[in-house]
Amino acid sequence: MAVQRRKWVSTLTSDPVIVRLLGAHEPFRVFMSRLYAVLLDERDDDNLARVSAAVLSAAIAGAVVNPLVTDLDDDTLRSTLIQLTERMLDLPV
Repeated sequence: MAVQRRKWVSTLTSDPVIVRLLGAHEPFRVFMSRLYAVLLDERDDDNLARVSAAVLSAAIAGAVVNPLVTDLDDDTLRSTLIQLTERMLDLPV
């Protein structure tokens, strides 16, 4: 979804009001922590899960709006992001 909505991602990650609202919205924070804790198998360490969630989501959000990839079509960017995410999460291919 981040690839298809690159402009939204740019707005969501650069608008200080939205960033502050999402950061203060407890249900969003809990959801993101749980999601990434499951993905990263870090359910026993809330701090590690939260930091891992922040790092991974920042990497994906930053990648889709980075000027180095603006010329890539959505399918190419998406497939490359999936490959890299699988490697980062050490998922079986």
